[in-house]
Amino acid sequence: MLNYFTPLDVATYAYCPILFKNKKFYNIEPKLTLTERTIKETIINGEGNACLKDSVVDNRKLMRVWEKIWWPRAAKENISILEAETISIKAIRKLSDYCKYEITDWLFPTAGVEVESSIKINNLILKAKANIVKVDLESKKINKVLITIGKRDLSISEAAIDPFIKALVYSFR
Repeated sequence: MLNYFTPLDVATYAYCPILFKNKKFYNIEPKLTLTERTIKETIINGEGNACLKDSVVDNRKLMRVWEKIWWPRAAKENISILEAETISIKAIRKLSDYCKYEITDWLFPTAGVEVESSIKINNLILKAKANIVKVDLESKKINKVLITIGKRDLSISEAAIDPFIKALVYSFR
């Protein structure tokens, strides 16, 4: 029988085996708020639309996706119009910031969204999922860019040795 594990399992176990045993993953991957989940979904859907249309994401496209997702969700959660507008303005600023990164231009086309990968390691399978996979066309070698959207607070040096990131990258190698 083959068992599988995820990068979150690896990171949780590396942090504390007892947390892993008790399935306390929130210590490693904090839960997203409603607004954060909607921003994440907006970026993923926007990148997916860009991939299907052989295009890139921009502010206008992300705002359209945001509007389609946010307002029904805000109504369902009984958020007042005034509060929903305030949240929407802040979220659109964040989406605009995302569009400023070089990974959103023509030299980094989207190869896929919600891409899963797995690799067999002895009698176990490492299963991972990247929210967005992009290809770096500037690099002379084939180069994938894996994007996972969350709210882990890592410095550059912490990211370099992070077990979650290492397991994710290893599963896509």
